[in-house]
Amino acid sequence: MRINIKGVAVYLFLLVIAVLFTLYLDGPGGCYLLIALVTAAVVSIALCIYTRQTITLTTSVSSDVLNRGDIAAVSVKIGRKGLIPTAFISAEIYSSYHFLSDGDKEIRTAIFGKEKFRKTFYFRASFFG
Repeated sequence: MRINIKGVAVYLFLLVIAVLFTLYLDGPGGCYLLIALVTAAVVSIALCIYTRQTITLTTSVSSDVLNRGDIAAVSVKIGRKGLIPTAFISAEIYSSYHFLSDGDKEIRTAIFGKEKFRKTFYFRASFFG
């Protein structure tokens, strides 16, 4: 998991602006801004922790051994165990230089209800193995 330094810096800058607004312009209005910013951060972190604990990820590969030039299908299935929808899920599939991919290797989804997200990626083998 990578931390978005730019996002954290912008959030801290907004907090400083809200504190300055509270101190110099409007006390109650600035307090409402601070409450809204803190509440949004707490809800966002809680939803991320919930999503991390409730999603299930399974992968499967179509073949164990590939000849040079053969194509392997990698299936990714994401489900959830909880009651409320997940936060936005963003992932990228990485492979070594032994496999070449023709299409995109990104997953971007949010899971609602009982549905499961399924996506298949195709990789071409550069070497035998």
